[in-house]
Amino acid sequence: MTAPLARLALLALAPLLGACTAATVTHSNSPAADAAFEKLVALKGDWVNADAPAGSQGTIVANYRVTAGGSAVVETLMPGQAEEMLTIYYKDGSKIALTHYCMLANQPRMRATGLEGNVLAFEYAGGDNIDVAHDMHMHSVSFTFVSPDELRTDWQGWADGRPGAEHEGQFHLLRKKA
Repeated sequence: MTAPLARLALLALAPLLGACTAATVTHSNSPAADAAFEKLVALKGDWVNADAPAGSQGTIVANYRVTAGGSAVVETLMPGQAEEMLTIYYKDGSKIALTHYCMLANQPRMRATGLEGNVLAFEYAGGDNIDVAHDMHMHSVSFTFVSPDELRTDWQGWADGRPGAEHEGQFHLLRKKA
């Protein structure tokens, strides 16, 4: 493409690009999904292990950040470590969904079953690089929002087509104070 044509193409796209960057998250047609997603958005920041031995309690074990114009929450577990994992939470119609990028080199997807009281639960809804009948993978997770500064998560793994205690992850997290 010649330089004048490239500039013309950019000028034609400028209003669309501006609309994308100026857009804010719109609420879905599901107040329940909106409420659940707002709980995830409120996690923004660094979190430490509440049950860590003295001296290591300041180590960040989870980070939450809001991205994509407020439409996604990115969770980084064990940031900077070899076991680092990433989960992206987002609205999918009237539900909340997630994709978990696991250290097991697979990517399970889950959908929220709902927010009941202070518990938000997700169940397996497919994935990549997973044969559910054989492969170890994360199959469900629940968040218990104890307070704005305290969170408990319970990740349940499956292997050989059934729950497996050898791949569970419970986290008791406290928001890191500045």
